[in-house]
Amino acid sequence: MEEKRKTGSIRKKLQRALLLVFVFTALPNLILSEIGMAIMRSRSEEQLIDQAVNSAEVFTAGQAGTISETMNGIVQRIEQAAGYTEYLYSNRDLFRVRTLKTPDDFPPDVTGNQLHWLPFEKGEEKDPTIVAEANLLSSLEPCFETLMDHCPTIVSLYAATVSHVNIGYDKNVLDKQGFGAYNPDTADAGWYKNALKTGKTVISDTYNDTFGRGLMVTISVPYSVNGAIRGVIGADINIENIRSDILDFQTGVKDGYGLLFSANGQWICADVSEKDAQTVTSADLLGSEAAVSSLTEKEEGVIESKIDGKSVYISFDTVEATGWKLAVILPKEEIIAPAVKNARLSWYAAAMVLAFDVVLFVFILRRVNRNSARLSYPLEHMAEQIKQVGNGNLDYHSEIHTNDEVQLLSESFERMTLSLKDYISNLTAVTAEKERIGAELDVAKNIQASMLPCIFPAFPEREEFDIHATMTPAKEVGGDFYDFFMVDETHLAIVMADVSGKGVPAALFMVIGKTLIKDHTQINSNLSEVFTEVNDLLCEANSEGLFITAFEGVLDLETGRFDYVNAGHEMPFIYRAETGYVPEKIRPGFVLAGMEGMRYKSGSLQLNVGDRVFQYTDGVTEATDASNQLYGMERLQTVLNRCADATPEETLRIVKEDIDLFVGDAPQFDDITMLCVEYKEKYGEET
Repeated sequence: MEEKRKTGSIRKKLQRALLLVFVFTALPNLILSEIGMAIMRSRSEEQLIDQAVNSAEVFTAGQAGTISETMNGIVQRIEQAAGYTEYLYSNRDLFRVRTLKTPDDFPPDVTGNQLHWLPFEKGEEKDPTIVAEANLLSSLEPCFETLMDHCPTIVSLYAATVSHVNIGYDKNVLDKQGFGAYNPDTADAGWYKNALKTGKTVISDTYNDTFGRGLMVTISVPYSVNGAIRGVIGADINIENIRSDILDFQTGVKDGYGLLFSANGQWICADVSEKDAQTVTSADLLGSEAAVSSLTEKEEGVIESKIDGKSVYISFDTVEATGWKLAVILPKEEIIAPAVKNARLSWYAAAMVLAFDVVLFVFILRRVNRNSARLSYPLEHMAEQIKQVGNGNLDYHSEIHTNDEVQLLSESFERMTLSLKDYISNLTAVTAEKERIGAELDVAKNIQASMLPCIFPAFPEREEFDIHATMTPAKEVGGDFYDFFMVDETHLAIVMADVSGKGVPAALFMVIGKTLIKDHTQINSNLSEVFTEVNDLLCEANSEGLFITAFEGVLDLETGRFDYVNAGHEMPFIYRAETGYVPEKIRPGFVLAGMEGMRYKSGSLQLNVGDRVFQYTDGVTEATDASNQLYGMERLQTVLNRCADATPEETLRIVKEDIDLFVGDAPQFDDITMLCVEYKEKYGEET
């Protein structure tokens, strides 16, 4: 058993020392206290500066990281557009052919959102290969429009090919000369030639937009076909919102503020008037050319400078995505203000005491110094230990042997430091694992999305029907799925299903169910037999006890007969001109994969030209707001009838917007999946 350590008491030591001083006089003790405060003033200033600088470094790195994440997110969207362009070239047959006019086909006063440039002189015979490529690239317009809707900072998108075709999209109406700066023969457009030369994504320096839309950068991403670079996707990005964040964030110091510089030291964001912006230089903002040089030569750091005659500390860090430099300015006078104030008060008291009894001070100085040194030495070591740990040095060790509370405190602090070190190590490992899992879930989400029909219009060559479907998973991957496919030339099949549970297990079971249903749906198949066979197969490979609610329907495009089978799924809404959208009271059968040997019953109904079928999962009707109120069938029917004249695509968008409005900020607990098909005309009939 460990022997209990005999310790003294700091309080008793202080009482003995103070009692000795008080016997002679109380006032000289105050003098000594003020002298101690004077000695500590410089240390206090240094500590305040160290704390402020360390905090500024952490803060600056965080802000730079936030800006970098914002720009990386935009870059990823542009790279997705480049990937979509490569997909166009590889899958030409999947896209409807469009015909673009050359600039000569436009009257001089015509403007528009879609801008293009072809390398033909007026009257010159046009190379059909180049014309075909230009027409193919016209399919980028919906992709460009979607990107700009989801990322308001993108003000224009364009594609330039090595065959001298230029296709652009800009929501602001620009005349066709707006893209005339690109000349493929000389490749003098920087955004084009830099991406073509490097074969990588390039972000330009900042510039003021010639159309008055503010501070901009251009992001260029090359795309390849069969291993060879075929062209470049370019995007003009408005960074005014980033500029506002830089000027408005709080540094933690009253008069502190932020500045943003380009990689070569040219200032981008600063709180100056438009008039002064024409003359203010980076050296004016940072105090000297030396400060500008330090900013451009180093990735990060802290430098001292003088701005308008006042000493400041400048903490800076690099925005990785763009190479910009973010600087935070901290006035030195404001940092050390608390120490100066305390020192001033202390000196006032010291002057009064010193005038009262300077003789007695000399008499007891040696004795008091001896006692104060004995007490302050271990405390200073303890303070140094705390400072080192506070600065991140968790391996710092201090030996204190005073046999009192200071030693106990030091040992306790050391044990706490070891625990903190272990905690940080464990937290680092856990964070890395979460990042790995998150990356894998992103891949799974993309794979799942690619398995569902996602290109619309799905059957552009078919005039008999119009169909659209969407899925919004509650997690990275979901258990809902939909499908639609042509069984033969005259029969369209639709599937809507919901796997029990969420996440990866449900997504994997979804893949199995979707595949089995589609494989078993053949020409002249009885849908009841399809679900009976699929149910038995799912039960054989269902070790996790999952099940599927599913609905399948097959529309005969010649007669309008709609055969269906329901395995525990929601009843669909049927639209007819005389009734509007009404839920079809279909009796649901038992769920799939719930019990082997189940038999399912199919049914049918007659659709006329103009009728529609709207099917969904329970994530729609069971969407919940902050008050735990359900969206419900009645509200769904009301919204559907409000958009009775809309296309299937518009119908799904309107319903999703109404769900979002109803839910508000409440979290989404279930996948939201919808499908709508309109029977437009009978097969074989001429319109």
